[in-house]
Amino acid sequence: MRMPLWLRWIISWFFLVPSLQPSFLQISFFNTLLLPTYAEVLDGPASYARGQELFQQGAYEEAATELWKAVLLHGSTPPEQQYSVPDVFQIFMQCYSIQGKTADGFAFVASESFRRGQIDMGKSYLEQAFAVDANSAAAKAVRNEFRSLFEVTVGHDETSASQDDQSLNADLKGKTPEELYEIGSLHFSEKNFEECADVFEISCLRSGGQLGPSCVNAVYCRMMISDYGFNGTQFEKDIARIEDFTRKETSLFRLDYSGMSMKEPFAWRRATSVHPHMMLGYPVDPMFKRYVAESCAFMDEPMARATKAVNSQLPPLPDGLPYDVDAYRETFREEFRDPSAKIRVGFVGAGFNSKAVMYLSHDMFRFFDSERFEIHVFSFGPPDHELFIRHSMRGVDWRERVKANVDYFHDCQGMKNDHIEAAKYIHDHRIHILIEWDGYARQGERAQGLFALRPAPLQMIHQEYIGTSGGLFVDYHFTDLITTPVETQDLFVEKLIYMPNHFFSKGHAYQAEVKKPTYEYTPKDGAYRPEQSRDSKELDPNT
Repeated sequence: MRMPLWLRWIISWFFLVPSLQPSFLQISFFNTLLLPTYAEVLDGPASYARGQELFQQGAYEEAATELWKAVLLHGSTPPEQQYSVPDVFQIFMQCYSIQGKTADGFAFVASESFRRGQIDMGKSYLEQAFAVDANSAAAKAVRNEFRSLFEVTVGHDETSASQDDQSLNADLKGKTPEELYEIGSLHFSEKNFEECADVFEISCLRSGGQLGPSCVNAVYCRMMISDYGFNGTQFEKDIARIEDFTRKETSLFRLDYSGMSMKEPFAWRRATSVHPHMMLGYPVDPMFKRYVAESCAFMDEPMARATKAVNSQLPPLPDGLPYDVDAYRETFREEFRDPSAKIRVGFVGAGFNSKAVMYLSHDMFRFFDSERFEIHVFSFGPPDHELFIRHSMRGVDWRERVKANVDYFHDCQGMKNDHIEAAKYIHDHRIHILIEWDGYARQGERAQGLFALRPAPLQMIHQEYIGTSGGLFVDYHFTDLITTPVETQDLFVEKLIYMPNHFFSKGHAYQAEVKKPTYEYTPKDGAYRPEQSRDSKELDPNT
C-alpha cells in the first residue's frame, strides 16, 4: 500500500530537520536502517524534475511543493546528482509571482525558516514579503504567529516610535507599519516631503527596521528638504542605512551566473528597496548603484504583464513576446540591401513638453539627415496647457517644435499603462533603433516594462538618466569621457558610446529667443571679456 503524500512529507521533514527529531531518531545507525525504507521521499532530483514538469503544466501550487522539497533535499543529494539551489528557488518563487502572489512565496519561506530555528533568515524573508506587498495577509499571519521572536526589537522601536508620535497627528497613533507606509506614500505623491519623512521613519521604527521601502524612503524625503541633522550626523546615518539595505538585499536577491553556462550573467529575485533614481545622487559605492538598477530592470517584464493583471493575477506574456531580436535583425539585413533604405530611429519619453531636458534637446531634431534617417517620437506624457504656453512660455511650444522637425510624432498617452500594447505599436512601425529618454525618472508616466519586451533590435538610453539602466535588454548607453571615464565601464551593463565632446544635446544654442548675456561691468584693465564667460561658451554651437 502506497504511503499518503502528506505522511511522506512529514516523515521527510523530520529527517531533514534534526531539531524536530526525537533524540532516538538522531542515532546514526537507526537512521541508516530507516532511510532506505523511505528513499522515495528523499529524492531531491526527482522532486526538482517533478516540480519543473508541474510548472510547465501550470499547476503552480503543486509545483511549488515539489520544488521546495528539492531545495530542502539538496544537502542529502549525492554529488553526481547535484543541482543548483538558486535555480530551484527561482522557479519556486516564479510559482508565486506568476500568480501575482510573490509576497506569499516569501512569507512561506519565512514561516518555514522560523520553524527550523533559522530566525535571522526568517526575518529577512518576512521583510522581503512586506517589501513586495506592505499589506500582505500571508506575511501578517506569519508575523502574528511568530510575534514572540520580535518582542525585543519591536519593544525598543515602539518606544522610539511612541516618542515621535507626539509630533504626529493623533490619527496616526496606533497604525501598523504597513498602514503608515501607505499614509507616507500619499504625502510623497503630494510632495509633502517633511510630513512623509516623519511618517516613513515611524513606519520603519515600528517594523523593527524590517520594512525596507519605509526605511529608505524616509532617507530620500529627508534629502529632499536638506534635513541632515546636527553637523551632518543624520546624513551620515542615512547613507549608512542606504548602504546596509543595499548590501543585504544584493546578497539575498542577486543570483550571479558569471562563469556558468547560463543565458544571462545574473538574475534578481526581486527589486531592492532603494529606487535607482534616488540612488544616483547618494555618495555610496558606485557598484551599489548598478546593483539597484539591475534589480529594478529585472522587474520590468513583470511590470509589463502587470498592466494586464486581472484580480491581482499576473498573466503570461502573449505569444511572440519578448520579440526575437536575432530574427528581427535578419529581416532588416535584407531590407538594407536597398541602398536607399532609411534607418528608422524612435525616441521614447514622457517629457516632450516644457521640461529642462526638452529645453536643451528639442532643436536637435532639425539636424538629422532626412535622406538617411526616418525619425519617430513616441510620447507618453501630456502636452503643456495652452494658457501656460501663452503666458509662461511667451507662445513658444517646444512640443510643437519637435513635431515640426520629425517624420512621425506618436501621441501614446493612451498606452502609458499598457506596455504590451505599446511594444506592439512600436514593433509594428519597424523601428531599427529605439532610444529611451526617461531612464528611471517620471515614475507613473514612463513606460516601464516597454524595453524589456524588445520592440526594436537595437535599444539605447540617452540623457535623462546618466547611470546604467541595469537592463540586459538595453544595448548601448550614450556618454562621454568626463561623465564616464573608461575605468568605470564595469559599472554599466550596456556597451558605451562615447560622444566626442559631451553626451548631452545642446540644441538650445541655436534657439533664436535665447539672448546672449549682457554685462554692466567690465574690469578696467581689460583682461576680462564677456565672450570668455561660461554662458557665452554655452551659446557657442562649436563648444
